[in-house]
Amino acid sequence: MQNISKIAAYWPVKGEVDIRPALSQLIKRGIQVFIPRIEGQNLAFVELTSLDDTALCAGPFDIPYPLGDAHPLSSMDCILVPGLGFDRACNRLGRGGGFYDRALSAKVSCPIRIGVGFSDQIVEEGLDPRSHDVPMHIVVTDNETYRAEHDQN
Repeated sequence: MQNISKIAAYWPVKGEVDIRPALSQLIKRGIQVFIPRIEGQNLAFVELTSLDDTALCAGPFDIPYPLGDAHPLSSMDCILVPGLGFDRACNRLGRGGGFYDRALSAKVSCPIRIGVGFSDQIVEEGLDPRSHDVPMHIVVTDNETYRAEHDQN
């Protein structure tokens, strides 16, 4: 992680891996952390400078976000993406809104995509991704790490 200076992440909601301790450590190390703000049907990534809940606004779907200017996802070094499920080929099952797939489908210098989940969210059978689904490069769980064999773009 020596070359990483900007990370897009997420603020955990019910059922997602709580990455807030890691986000706190990243911020302390001087790495810029950005979390999404829902704007219509899209995600805008805003810098998170503190994990203090009072510095966050209530957003759609009860997902808090910080105030501030949006930064392009293409300026990030990597993105941490939650999911309801993943398969061993690093395909991701989201919540059905398509927010992350839309954000990641812009093939303009897309950052490294890292899915974050629990080991019991890994399904044995493939998820049968659709044409608009964007796979992860890596999926990290509490027990294992999976690397995709698909094109890394």
